[in-house]
Amino acid sequence: MIVASVTQPDSFTYIEGLQLLIVAIGIAKILAGLGWLLENRYTCKIYWVHALGAVLIGLLLLQYAWTSFFDYTVQNWPFGQFLLECSTPMIYLFVSELLFPDDSSADCNLMETYRKHIGLIAILVMVAQVVNSILDQRLHPHEAHLITQQVIRAVVILVLAALLLPFPRFRRIHEIVFVFRVLTLIIFCILFTPAIQVAVP
Repeated sequence: MIVASVTQPDSFTYIEGLQLLIVAIGIAKILAGLGWLLENRYTCKIYWVHALGAVLIGLLLLQYAWTSFFDYTVQNWPFGQFLLECSTPMIYLFVSELLFPDDSSADCNLMETYRKHIGLIAILVMVAQVVNSILDQRLHPHEAHLITQQVIRAVVILVLAALLLPFPRFRRIHEIVFVFRVLTLIIFCILFTPAIQVAVP
């Protein structure tokens, strides 16, 4: 009788793959939306903050995919923790849907789209920051510069609250907030996002 050998699956690759699937869907939505903007640039009224927000969400998804690699050090994965880990890319996926609704027409006004959805988008992104803080504290409590990262996230949450101010009445504040958010992402990428070391055989 032939007995097939069963190999223990790579648990981290399995968990990471499920997360990256959500990330891939979100990035695909952002790229499709930006491509749609280019295609309809002469007929659709484009608002630069809306476009910057779409690029920012795409970069946040990519950064999440990059930093999630370092969760390979986590030994125990309860399902609840896995759901919490997936919540950040799911939130950004929902935001990408709000930025590029499926019913958008070629003659749309993206400033109006921004006005209608920015309150909900701000709340979702603030929730994502809270989730990221909880995950870092639970999964990587001894990470270097953890306190600094948490302080920056707290400041980002406070600044994002300004997006709840009525638009376009406080349009200038909205624009400043998005520029600030881009700068904080650049700081995170340069100072706090570690490099992946590739083993050379």
